Parts: sequence; C-alpha cells; structure tokens
Amino acid sequence: MEQVTLHADGMSATIVGQGAELVSLRDGDGTELLWQAGPE
Repeated sequence: MEQVTLHADGMSATIVGQGAELVSLRDGDGTELLWQAGPE
C-alpha cells in the first residue's frame, strides 16, 4: 500500500494512496492527533 507523508509547520500527515485515506496526523512533538480505532 503506497503512503505519502506531508510535512509543514511542524505537523505531518500520512495518507494512503488507495482511497486517499488520512491515517496519521502528528504535531511537532510527534504526538498522534488522529484517533486510531482499536480495542483499547
């Protein structure tokens, strides 16, 4: 699965090519801002 990561102003966004799905959004400290659905 192809992924593209964009960086700007201390933020980063990772998007998968199929469906243009945003899978990660991180701030400048590396904190994940996008909720990842899971059992926890």
